[in-house]
Amino acid sequence: MTTSRALVLAGALLLAVSSTPLSAQRTPDEPREGHDRSRLEERIRARMGEIIQHRLGLTEEDAEELSAIAREYEGRRHALAREEKEARDRAEALLAAETPDDSASAALLEHFVALRLREAELVREELARLQEVLTPGQVLQLYELRVEIGRRIRAIRNRGGDDEGRRRSGGEASDHRQRGGAAER
Repeated sequence: MTTSRALVLAGALLLAVSSTPLSAQRTPDEPREGHDRSRLEERIRARMGEIIQHRLGLTEEDAEELSAIAREYEGRRHALAREEKEARDRAEALLAAETPDDSASAALLEHFVALRLREAELVREELARLQEVLTPGQVLQLYELRVEIGRRIRAIRNRGGDDEGRRRSGGEASDHRQRGGAAER
């Protein structure tokens, strides 16, 4: 398997299992699946680390430090993502009302802005931390790898190659419409 294909596969699996916290992905009656998912996530992280280490030409020590930074910021990104999902849910509830509450809507809009500002601050902090280990050029390469992985994952999902992505995007009917729409273009 080529490095590029391995990168795409590993990235697709990593994003599929880490797009929401594991505790939110499984129900209490699925403990075994959660355990298997956790082990899969560990293997994927290890493979992604190897690919990044190779692509960026990192020493073992630098790769370990980069991994620690990634874990730290991944948790913070997940927390922001959860908060944003809650805000989107509140927005849907407001929009579903016959007459949306203007004061609640205004407060929610301010909350969305605050979330974006916190996200920007998180990116700024992460960039600074990454530059403690990597050169600016390596940080840029790392971000380009993330963009490439995300783009390829979206392409895989749009082709219907990811059952998990279909479930999150609205089920089989939604996936069918997406494929039909892509075929009609």
